[in-house]
Amino acid sequence: MRLVRYPFFVALLAAVGVRVGAQERQRLSLVFEPGLLTASAISAPEGAIPLTAFYVRAIVIAGGDSSRIRGLLGASALPFGFRGSGVRNQNAPSVFGGVQLSLLPAHKTGGWFSLYVPLLAVYSYRGGRTDNTRLYGTDIAGEATLILYVGRKLFADLGAPWSRFGAFINMYQNLTPNVDATSGERDRFRPDFMYGVSIPLAGTR
Repeated sequence: MRLVRYPFFVALLAAVGVRVGAQERQRLSLVFEPGLLTASAISAPEGAIPLTAFYVRAIVIAGGDSSRIRGLLGASALPFGFRGSGVRNQNAPSVFGGVQLSLLPAHKTGGWFSLYVPLLAVYSYRGGRTDNTRLYGTDIAGEATLILYVGRKLFADLGAPWSRFGAFINMYQNLTPNVDATSGERDRFRPDFMYGVSIPLAGTR
């Protein structure tokens, strides 16, 4: 299967997630997540150093809290880019969609945290295969997302908005089989890490 077909496959899975949410008569959730993104912290090419930048994303989630599969649609950016010169100092806008698989829901952890694995099609600046000559391209990406319900557990007495705040830690891995331009080898494991505050503006995370 060619890479161009993957976004349609992921979109189909997202539609399944939306259908599950509709069956449970749950509203859509809107979540805003500001934080930091760290790249090249693990399995970086020789000579590369870890880079950190301010990171923001907004996500629409379809499906109830008890759903095993939920649909996702969102956008992200690095408003100030990374420090220094080169392609990574851009603000890297992207849009993404896919599904979120629930591995450990909050009701099984006493409401303290939850663990999700999103599978996404990501349309981003400098994205796509190594031979992509266009400014934007599509990748398939996998994530492991840990949500800590700090506000719900520690600030419940203060009420909204403090009780709605949470913290997130996210490992993002590009699954597009790109080839390193220097070594000629495929870069199969080089995750980015995002971490910050998760703020549900409508619904729940």
